[in-house]
Amino acid sequence: MTRRIITEVQTVEARLRREELVVVREPLAADDRAVLPGGRAPVAPPAEVIVLHREVPHVTAVVEPYEQVTVSVEEVTDDTALQVPLRAERVELVASPSGGPDAALA
Repeated sequence: MTRRIITEVQTVEARLRREELVVVREPLAADDRAVLPGGRAPVAPPAEVIVLHREVPHVTAVVEPYEQVTVSVEEVTDDTALQVPLRAERVELVASPSGGPDAALA
């Protein structure tokens, strides 16, 4: 009788977890909309650093830090088409029958 130990490499699927950053945007109430003198917006808070974790497959799953995320506020400017009524004044000079345009001003 011969006894041998055979090692096979098999592909096995494992469900692993990881953390992801989720950004939720909510409109501000009128009371929360602070504006500085001169029409400027308040200064944004400093950037926030968040370390995300994930599971790494070993014989058992181990949670380890894998990514650092820096969150900051950036000002974005967009051009938007608006339809608004604009008032304009048009002045026409009418020449008098006696002569040039200066005669109408007299």
